[in-house]
Amino acid sequence: MQFNPISIVLTLVGGLLLAAILGWIRRPRLTVFVPRTFSYNQLSDKGHLVEVTVFNRGFKTEENIDVTLNPALKYELLGANSPDATVDRNRLKMTRIAPSDEITMLLNVEGGVFKPDDIVQTISKETKGITVAKLEEVPPTASQRVWLVGIFIVFPAVCYLSYVALQNVLATPEKTEKEVAVEVEQTGGWNVLSIYKKKENKLYAALVSGKLSIDIGKLSAKNDLVSVPFKMTNNSSAIITATVEAITSTEDKRAPRYQQRFSDVIIFPGKTVERSINVIIPVNATADERTVFAEVFLQNAEGETMQMKRSYVAPEKL
Repeated sequence: MQFNPISIVLTLVGGLLLAAILGWIRRPRLTVFVPRTFSYNQLSDKGHLVEVTVFNRGFKTEENIDVTLNPALKYELLGANSPDATVDRNRLKMTRIAPSDEITMLLNVEGGVFKPDDIVQTISKETKGITVAKLEEVPPTASQRVWLVGIFIVFPAVCYLSYVALQNVLATPEKTEKEVAVEVEQTGGWNVLSIYKKKENKLYAALVSGKLSIDIGKLSAKNDLVSVPFKMTNNSSAIITATVEAITSTEDKRAPRYQQRFSDVIIFPGKTVERSINVIIPVNATADERTVFAEVFLQNAEGETMQMKRSYVAPEKL
């Protein structure tokens, strides 16, 4: 066997690059952001209102989150979007934050003017968080990082390998129209991750049988702000919760990434729920810019889960 040092070097570089990409995707990302403060409020003559949001942009659920604030100030929790959030003197405590989720708290602060640098540190059971000054600095979610890797690395690599295969006359037989139709019908048009394709998974069984369906309706647009409607129908006997996310390659403050999703929507048996997500598609967009990447996470009362993905190319005229 002939020794080829170039192949060894390329293999090592490829392995290191792959490890770096996987590390970038899987790295925990706990982020604190203060979107706004209010100088005046009717609850306290001496205090002012501060909104604090803690984002979990990692793959794993973050537990025992502790945000330490400036001890020279006095804090009172007025409201939160999760029962897991509490205030203990100068510490904001959260029991858990699910992946790609966030907890927002409204605080009454007395004893001085609260500034973002009054956030001393943020820690959880497994990682240390960061504080950002702008919403644009909040890291993308784990699923969005996967999509970015897929678009900018995997997709070009697949195109190149396809080109090489064609050049070497390695064509594979195309599926018949009937085979393609059956394949799409069995998954409701969604790409179900292989780990969920099990007969004993009731969510997957409901999807295959047609008792559960999630459809993308007709898109509507106002200039380049496009509404993507999702219609979720549950004709099974189980109560199902759904979390849906839809993004495009275009970012815009009118439709920030963290708002391009809805979480824990309850779909009762025999019911249909409709929700919409706003995305940005430029008026004269290319096919890539018109592609909407959608992801759905489902869970039933028995704790079974299923994750599905699909891409949808919006029509040129909406």
